[in-house]
Amino acid sequence: MNPEYVKALNRRANAYEQLQEFSKALLDYTASCIIDQFRNEGAAQSVERLLKLVAETKGKKMLEGKEKRLPSPTFVTNYLQSFREKPAPDHLENVMDETSGQWQLKLGWEALQKKTAEGYDEAARAFDEALELGVMEKYEAFAYNMRGTFKYLKGDSADALEDLNKSIELDKTMTQSYIKRASMHLELGK
Repeated sequence: MNPEYVKALNRRANAYEQLQEFSKALLDYTASCIIDQFRNEGAAQSVERLLKLVAETKGKKMLEGKEKRLPSPTFVTNYLQSFREKPAPDHLENVMDETSGQWQLKLGWEALQKKTAEGYDEAARAFDEALELGVMEKYEAFAYNMRGTFKYLKGDSADALEDLNKSIELDKTMTQSYIKRASMHLELGK
């Protein structure tokens, strides 16, 4: 009956918000602010709060369906080079059983040396496969470290932290796992 009735717009916006229909609530609060010439501080704060909520909700939906990918090869190379270079795990070059986790670990290590997008994608798959197939105890901490590194680079910090924790649990001397874990905690504000 009266599209400029501010009190009704605010109440409907509040009802929409309670029903978690945030876009509709945002529209009503915005209309209310415009009609009231931004004099209602509460409505203005509601607009800001809902803008953030709508953006976060839409952003999460967009990211849910998006495949997690590695950043540019330059970024990955620089990230990996920020750690003290380590040689390949002992005797990995002698592995011959192509059905073993050690073989996948070897493939991952070799793919890392390419320093290309394809090489890094190949390495990430190989480190994941190595742990799925199972690796010998002496390689396990390294495999978790590398899989966690690539999970982190793909933006999966929670799973990356699990892998790095497992790496540390298996080999308390693997300094890189501590450093990577610490940088993730810093990034997460912990």
